[in-house]
Amino acid sequence: ALSRTVEVLPDAEVRALIRRGATDRLERVKLAPLLGDVLAIATAGSWPQDLLDQVLRLVGDAAQSGRASIRERVREESPRWVPGPVKDAVAEKMVAGFERFIAQVAEDPDHPLRARFDDILLQFIERLRYSPELNAQAEAMKADLIAHPMIGDMADSIWDRVRKAAARYRADPGAASLAPVEAALISVGESLAESEQLRDDVDAFLSNVASAFLEQHRHEVADLIAATVRDWDPELAASRIELAVGRDLQFIRLNGTLVGGFAGLVIYTLSRFF
Repeated sequence: ALSRTVEVLPDAEVRALIRRGATDRLERVKLAPLLGDVLAIATAGSWPQDLLDQVLRLVGDAAQSGRASIRERVREESPRWVPGPVKDAVAEKMVAGFERFIAQVAEDPDHPLRARFDDILLQFIERLRYSPELNAQAEAMKADLIAHPMIGDMADSIWDRVRKAAARYRADPGAASLAPVEAALISVGESLAESEQLRDDVDAFLSNVASAFLEQHRHEVADLIAATVRDWDPELAASRIELAVGRDLQFIRLNGTLVGGFAGLVIYTLSRFF
């Protein structure tokens, strides 16, 4: 039944609904504070110092492979009257000194640069969490991301996977899995629980689908209702109506009895006098 339901849903409307759900979730996310929280979790361990070690290695490799470029740049920036060999010696001294500094930081776990790196990272986390400027920049980036065609393509790919999974399951229930369908339904349910706007969109979508279906099959629906009601016995009909109306039915019965009795009493009294 689920696979059949997926197949008959209107494709364009469902795609639009999924896109709206995806963008709605992204719009509610505060990107900068979220990044700050992620970095705070990461910095709780050794990740910052591991990152610094990686950066030092990359910088050291770049200095080694870029000796010729550094030498050329020193030649260009030095005065014309400085001899070429002197320029080359200066370039080599610069590279050698830089490499020694990198080696010192890499070998010393208590090097001041490591503490400074941790401080800079913590300051950046605080700015992500509380800086209006960074938050505005992050929200602008998020708006660009939401407007990017990639979001629509991702939403379409989700629906495509759901439809393919449903088709495979319908063709061979034993071999196929409805896990993608279940995951998509769970995601949609979470989005509906969190977004009133999305719930309104779904209500409108379902109303349109139901109206179109009833309009297309109005005669069959009318015949089905008539046949169903015709087959009810009186007790079943009464119980169905009572279930639909609820306590109001008992209230209506009581009021009807009282009003009828009161009217009968008035008619009897008038007949005695007139």
